[in-house]
Amino acid sequence: MTTRGPYKPKVTGGPPQSPGERIRQIRIAWGWSQVTLAKVLHTDQQVVSDWERDRSAPTGASLGALAALFRLPPEALENGKGFKIVDPPGSVIGASPMSYEQIRYLQLSMPELGVGKILQVDTAASESDLVQLRAAISAIREAHKQGRQVWVILGDPLKPPAQK
Repeated sequence: MTTRGPYKPKVTGGPPQSPGERIRQIRIAWGWSQVTLAKVLHTDQQVVSDWERDRSAPTGASLGALAALFRLPPEALENGKGFKIVDPPGSVIGASPMSYEQIRYLQLSMPELGVGKILQVDTAASESDLVQLRAAISAIREAHKQGRQVWVILGDPLKPPAQK
């Protein structure tokens, strides 16, 4: 019998077999950490970890919140019937707007930008760079043509970044 080390990913074949595996597959496909999923659901990271390891299962309000977030019926998470990995929130036209908590979390994780600075984030390549306005507009157009996501964050023109 082979055992896996503490840092080797669990290798599975075929579709996820348990609710925890289904939750984990979606979270990883979305590029989210357990902490991010926990914050969106207003719970602790340990709860998400327990779900993913099948030490406990989401029920009631937790199951409903997960199903709504994943845009799946609760049965898809519980028994796999109708399970599919959908696009993350915000990547779908007409998706629900972000909550205040999600926006605040995003704001706190962004670098402070100086007056007139533009940060371009290519989510597909996981790269970011300070760019000129013309380059940012060009990147938005190209991303739109290719159907992929790119973020452009503008520095506050009224407030210079905090001095360190």
